[in-house]
Amino acid sequence: MKLNQYFSFILSILIISIFSWAFYTSSGFFLQKEKQQKTYTIGLLVMATGQQYLEAAKRMIESAQVHFCKNHKVNYFVFTDSTIDLPRNTVTLYQKQMGWPYDSMMRFATYHKYRDHFKECDYLFSCDADMLFVDDVDDEILGDLVATIHPQVRFRPRGYEHNPISTAHMHRAHGTHYFAGAFYGGTQKEFLKLISIAQENINIDLARGYIARVNDESHLNHYFAYNRPKIILGPEYCHFEHWKSPYKPKLVALSSLDVNKRFMRKKASYNPLEYYVNLLKSEFDANSSNRI
Repeated sequence: MKLNQYFSFILSILIISIFSWAFYTSSGFFLQKEKQQKTYTIGLLVMATGQQYLEAAKRMIESAQVHFCKNHKVNYFVFTDSTIDLPRNTVTLYQKQMGWPYDSMMRFATYHKYRDHFKECDYLFSCDADMLFVDDVDDEILGDLVATIHPQVRFRPRGYEHNPISTAHMHRAHGTHYFAGAFYGGTQKEFLKLISIAQENINIDLARGYIARVNDESHLNHYFAYNRPKIILGPEYCHFEHWKSPYKPKLVALSSLDVNKRFMRKKASYNPLEYYVNLLKSEFDANSSNRI
């Protein structure tokens, strides 16, 4: 090959490379821009019965307004029996305090009862009131079904429900991780499916006079074992306050509130079967009044 032919060949390769790079770069730019222009409506659901939990929820929402899905429209839904001035875009829905563990365990039923309020939401996420957003949480959490690895059992045997009387019962080999009940979500369709099935299972347990070992979290893990999450978030999305870790926390569970939880939580005065009977009675009374 002559020298001028060689340089012509090299020049053609360079030209092709430059144009190829420019094409892919511009394509990526426009794809990224298109993705950024897509705006979703996201609902953040918070159980906050009792004045102290409502105050905690207010702090959590204020932190979410700084860090949570800033490129999207976020609506906050707070389920409470108390009153307080809450941040903008917050909808307050009445939920009486039922006592521990029902306030937490029956959140699926509460979400399901108010499901018509979520019709405009593309995504729904449940978040504990005593959490705090400390870093940006963005589009990486948006998926069909989203679960968060529990930080406390990251290096321990999984704490699934082992009693076969419970509908949450499962062998540890059936699950890939132990997930936290403090933060999870998904598309509106998948979230509503999750809470509907989980609540049906809880009602069966209550009729048997049984409560799963970790309440709603046990049923959540059972659901995720047979309906694998599309997105699995690391423990940085449910980091325990004051714990040392190799990762940078994004969402913190406030352990500073733990010492007050026995005062914040009103313990229920009835057993699971009594609760279930009362639940059926209230549903019957509601249906009867609707027929009148």
